Amino acid sequence: MQVSVLVILFRGRERITIHDDSIKAWSELVQFVDASWSDSHATAQICPPTAEEERIQLFFSETGASYILGEADISALAARVLPMKD
Repeated sequence: MQVSVLVILFRGRERITIHDDSIKAWSELVQFVDASWSDSHATAQICPPTAEEERIQLFFSETGASYILGEADISALAARVLPMKD
């Protein structure tokens, strides 16, 4: 079982979320950036670019701000936690 893991580090806080796929994780990242745009020293005085990739790159140009979007295989964990399906 594959999941997408999103880790956001911003202003000394970390946010970790797990998603069914990378599309949902990316959407969560975009929502975070859009909601936090005015809180960033790097972007507070700049109008957000239309392109998501540009917004994210600019937002995370602030010192100490970063994110990781990766895939994880949780098959072994799922086998122990989730009920078996017939």
